[in-house]
Amino acid sequence: MHIVAVTTSLSEDSTTLKLTDRVLASAALAGESVGIDVTTDVINVRSLATALTDMTLTGFRSEALEQAFATIAAADAIVTVAPVYKAAPVGLHTLFWQLVDDRALSRKPVLIASTGGTARHSLAGDAVLRPMLSYLKGIVVPTTVFAATD
Repeated sequence: MHIVAVTTSLSEDSTTLKLTDRVLASAALAGESVGIDVTTDVINVRSLATALTDMTLTGFRSEALEQAFATIAAADAIVTVAPVYKAAPVGLHTLFWQLVDDRALSRKPVLIASTGGTARHSLAGDAVLRPMLSYLKGIVVPTTVFAATD
């Protein structure tokens, strides 16, 4: 099973990146405990910021974006992890999903995870990402993962 995490870690040592690593490690351990070989990849949207803006303005997909979208298409499952600012996932993260092909997540299980300064931000993933990921035909799991820094 190949699990791809799409994360928007805005710094090298962010809580979001730590949560991404923990969720992937937990999924790999759970799979291996029942005899499923799990491989993982991480797409850090931070590294695609300029390419995402260019695609929004010109419609042109860079090679890096093509590779990221192909990685998602080849995945068996998706984990999406975003920091929450002002009651919504950071805009760069939602922009990535807005530019992905409409059927990119077709029949793929998707886990929503997010980080925020306080527990008050815990519903942002459900409120913003769940409808978008469902529109992309993902099978969004009912439970989300949230980590607060407070």
